[in-house]
Amino acid sequence: MFIRLRNQMLLLNLIIISLVMTASFAVVYISMANDIKRDNTAKLQGALSRSLFPPGKPSANPEYNPRLRAGTGGLTIQSSFLSPMSSPSFVLYINSEGELLHVESVVELSEESYRKAAELVKTVQRETVAVLENRTWLYRPANTVEGIITMAGRLEGSFTLPMNPITLTQAAFLDITESQNALRSLLLTFIIVGIAMIGIIYLISWYFANRSIRPIALAWEQQQQFIADASHELKTPLAIINANIDALEYNLGESQETQAEWLGYIKIGTARMAKLTNSLLTLACMEGSGQWDNNSPVNFSETVQKAVTLFAAAAAERELQLSTEIAPEVVISGERELTEQLLAILLDNAIKYADRGSKITVSLTSEPRSCLLQVSNLGEGIPLKELTKVFDRFYRVDTARSSGEGFGLGLAIAKSIVTRLGGEIKAESVGGITTFSCGFKLG
Repeated sequence: MFIRLRNQMLLLNLIIISLVMTASFAVVYISMANDIKRDNTAKLQGALSRSLFPPGKPSANPEYNPRLRAGTGGLTIQSSFLSPMSSPSFVLYINSEGELLHVESVVELSEESYRKAAELVKTVQRETVAVLENRTWLYRPANTVEGIITMAGRLEGSFTLPMNPITLTQAAFLDITESQNALRSLLLTFIIVGIAMIGIIYLISWYFANRSIRPIALAWEQQQQFIADASHELKTPLAIINANIDALEYNLGESQETQAEWLGYIKIGTARMAKLTNSLLTLACMEGSGQWDNNSPVNFSETVQKAVTLFAAAAAERELQLSTEIAPEVVISGERELTEQLLAILLDNAIKYADRGSKITVSLTSEPRSCLLQVSNLGEGIPLKELTKVFDRFYRVDTARSSGEGFGLGLAIAKSIVTRLGGEIKAESVGGITTFSCGFKLG
């Protein structure tokens, strides 16, 4: 279930990121393609403007065309305005029969290439892309002019032309190979970067998705374990109650003394159930919200001393020595009932699992801004790998430590109390000496 949830989170995350990346790359690519297209259009227009007959100007009138000069024998064409520094381009002049008359070019192409370009001009009357000599060219037909040139072939320098009128088509070609290669390289870069980023984002998302799912899975496992443990703990007193009720029904004719024995067993079972229920309710209340809302100053020194006094009899019954080291006038912010319950749990736990005749140490030390409560006993100790689990609900280290009337809820309640009071609790066990330490801020 949690693996499917993780995979759904990963899929949704990758889809959203892929869409955002695709949209971003598309915007950049389209923007750059439009910029390159505008630049190529400007270069093509520049080639036409420097040609023999600039678009929009009266081409046959020397007064308006700087490259035409009237002479005694006709019009003289001045040398080309296209220079070696111009963009790689050429301009064709074709008559009405489709015959190539004149070429102005800053690139070196074969006559065959110019003839192929002229054939394209005859068949295609719109802007398009052509391939000549393994280069990509942007082609645009420019304008049709009337009444000048009659010669064929490529011309350079100044020429004198007769004035007989003809129809002439002008077309420009611009080499856009580099700009096309740049766009293809950009597209390939976007694809490679996109795939790499998706891979990296997948790994990062997988890591954080696992981190996000882990607490949920742990809470689910703890809930399942809690239900199983609670059911197990309730099973014993319920079995006792049912068995004794059956005994009462079977022996209805017996004396009151005999029946009182069965009733006593029932009372023991109900008391155990009540104790378990109260512990569960206490734990639920402790874990129900964050830090305690109704904090008030509590003289922690007095509370610790009082708790030690109350448990002195229980310690003496097991021949245990209670040693105390309590700093005076240690005040924390909290609830007195909670602090008393915390000390009762820690002292009861220490007495229950201490070796008979050993010593239990209770100390309270104070720092400028904090205090530390420690309760230590000598006993079997707790294995290192079990220390992080002792505060789990229904957890008991082994069968020997689980004997008695406990349910394994005391330390879980103690941890919840410390958390509610804004403190921290930890367990240490070295050489059979187990120490529970609680740190609090001073109130």
